Amino acid sequence: MPAPIDRRLLLRRAAMLGASLPFANLIGPACGEAPGLIARRVFFDNPDYINVRLSPDGTQLSYVAPLDGVNDLWVVPLSDLKAARPVTRVTDRNISAGYRWAHTNRHVVFFRERDGDENWRAASVDITDGKIVPLTPETGVKAFLQESDRKFPEEMLLRHNQRDKRYFDMYRVNIVTGASELIYENHDYIALITDSTFRLRLASRLISDGSAEVFERGPDGSWVPFMTVLIAETDTTQLLDFSADGKTLYLIDSRGRDKAALFALDMATRQTTLLAADDDADIVRAVFDENRRPLAALAITDRMRWHAVDQKRRQRPRRSQPLWRRRHQLCQQQRRSPARHGPFRTRHRER
Repeated sequence: MPAPIDRRLLLRRAAMLGASLPFANLIGPACGEAPGLIARRVFFDNPDYINVRLSPDGTQLSYVAPLDGVNDLWVVPLSDLKAARPVTRVTDRNISAGYRWAHTNRHVVFFRERDGDENWRAASVDITDGKIVPLTPETGVKAFLQESDRKFPEEMLLRHNQRDKRYFDMYRVNIVTGASELIYENHDYIALITDSTFRLRLASRLISDGSAEVFERGPDGSWVPFMTVLIAETDTTQLLDFSADGKTLYLIDSRGRDKAALFALDMATRQTTLLAADDDADIVRAVFDENRRPLAALAITDRMRWHAVDQKRRQRPRRSQPLWRRRHQLCQQQRRSPARHGPFRTRHRER
């Protein structure tokens, strides 16, 4: 039978060991051994894989990983995780980590640049045969994803600045054929907000004092004032998405309050409903489901705090409780590319 443990002796020796740890690295130099340098590739090399995504039908995984030292797009069936294969073979510059599955379940839209110019242009790849179709001009433009929806499996809204480098026009693009149709020529706005029907609803621009003006587009194409966001609030106020029926706007709003919170705004009455808030920090991100309903909202203090959005409590808004406070990330299919610019800064509206 093993001898009993002396609790006081155990604690005393544990304390002595803990006190000696800060000096452990001095033993090598004291003996004349130079500490080894950490290889730079540990900090700067490509990760093994990044941005793992699930196809809309749930049968395929995709991710960005190196192929011969250059980041490419890979796919693998969930039924055979050892059968991963690259579907792009870019050899010069890494493709963007931001990409989007199309609702065809066989096409992925990705972005690539040329010679480090950071002009990200869009292309689609058919994962069954590797065929790549350019979706935007091949040179001299910066492009990003505006909108996608399962109602239009072979189409997406893209924006690029070929006509005028200052403004991004909006195009309806067939991701299978590459056919592109200009649907809004933009001469005024830094951001355009669309809904699930690909209808242009809102637009924003900055004015001389740094504040942002948001306008609503009428059925006749005219623009009327919708809201103004003062310069002090532009970093913490984001227009995120419309509901599937287009009647509700979801936004993160810090106007008139100490910390930004997630709200639902009725487009007919202009009444707002609080959906999620944090006592200690701004809400900075929201996650949506396939039906454009908010599921959770994120605040960041010393750790990430995800707050559940309870649809049943919309008529009785109150502060939500954190789902957890640990260092966890929610995984979701992004509806918009990370390159997408929001009304005042990069948007964080995901599903």
